[in-house]
Amino acid sequence: MMFKRPTPRKHVIVPLLAAVFACALASEATAEPLAPRPATVKSVSASCAGDTISGKTRVSGKLRVRLALMAKGSAKASFKATGKARILSTPKAGSYRFKFDISKLNAYAYRVDGSKTMRSKPLLAASCGPGYTVPEAPFALLLPITLLLTIGLPVLLLRRRARIIEP
Repeated sequence: MMFKRPTPRKHVIVPLLAAVFACALASEATAEPLAPRPATVKSVSASCAGDTISGKTRVSGKLRVRLALMAKGSAKASFKATGKARILSTPKAGSYRFKFDISKLNAYAYRVDGSKTMRSKPLLAASCGPGYTVPEAPFALLLPITLLLTIGLPVLLLRRRARIIEP
């Protein structure tokens, strides 16, 4: 009796893998391509210094964003639109800066809305300390000091020279 040799596995596996690969390519070709996601506002962050609220907004693509400044008059009131807004036309995904002048507003807290769902954290007006300006010295203080230095310094120098010359 002759012994029949078994078929090598590679002769079975290779055609099987080729068939699976061909099916995968065919299903990928017929599948609909994924639609690109619309660009959205990813985050809005704001901080306050003096009479200015400034911050950054992060967007996921080319987008026209309306940032609205909201304010509330008391702790229990709800946020209302102040009428101040910034329109950002973003050419690509990234972070973009904005500023609002709040010098003419009187509110308990502020917030910046980038969309219906994306808002900054509320900023209490009490936490908006004075700006970064350094106060100037008053004129009434500067004038006497200037006069004293311009007249007194030459007089002191003349007296000192007179003492050095006399033995």
